[in-house]
Amino acid sequence: MKNVFPVVTEKKARKIAARGGMCVFVHVKATCPVCDHFLPEVLLPIANDTKYRDIDFYQINEPLTFPVGAHPVTYFFREGHCVQHPSGQAPKETVENLLDTIFLGKTVPLPQSKPIIEINTDSPPPTIGKAPFEK
Repeated sequence: MKNVFPVVTEKKARKIAARGGMCVFVHVKATCPVCDHFLPEVLLPIANDTKYRDIDFYQINEPLTFPVGAHPVTYFFREGHCVQHPSGQAPKETVENLLDTIFLGKTVPLPQSKPIIEINTDSPPPTIGKAPFEK
């Protein structure tokens, strides 16, 4: 696995995350073809985008204390807390949406559709009659 981002150990990553701010750590494995594509082809162009200039990206090559089943695993840290840690590769748009949501406070708009029924809230509800318990 080629080093795409500054390489840190797990111990150093914990110290960086504890300082607060916004950072992303990607745990990779030397024999991971998905990592070989995802870091340079998807994540690096995103990291170089000026929109994400306040986010620090790092790479962890060593085995972690707790074993990881699938690689790469991307850890998103905000103010010292891991807020998301998906594993595997994702398309560029998905990664950007995650960064926008986690770090920039933006959300993806939901598709708008017409309501199934229209409710007229200007008129009072109809009177059906008295309930059996009313006198």
